Amino acid sequence: MSRSKRLVLLGVVVVAGAVLAACGSSGGSSSAKNTGQTLRDSGQMMASNGQTMRNSASMMQGYAQKMIDAGKGMMAKGEAIHDDEMVRLGQEMMTNGQATMDAGGQMMTSGKTMMDSGQGMMTSGQGMMGGK
Repeated sequence: MSRSKRLVLLGVVVVAGAVLAACGSSGGSSSAKNTGQTLRDSGQMMASNGQTMRNSASMMQGYAQKMIDAGKGMMAKGEAIHDDEMVRLGQEMMTNGQATMDAGGQMMTSGKTMMDSGQGMMTSGQGMMGGK
């Protein structure tokens, strides 16, 4: 399981624990409303964190593209002056840039999943609160 998926799972577990704690500590007719509010608020936070993750991933992919472009330039210069070490370093830079780009893509996906989960929690919380 990737690090980002573990973080999403951890977030869901923490939120579930908060909801269960709210259910156990609330009494009377306001129990569902209080639990719903906790669930809605936690969902809102999760969705916000997912958006932050997506924004960070987008920046990461931008830097990765610059790394790939710089590697291409280094390779071209190395080939022009017949410098095998420069060509090798350019290839390595491109490979690292592509790995960073791929990691950014996975982060984007995890962020979207987190946003969707948070939105679902918010909807459920609203329902528990009586649809306010």
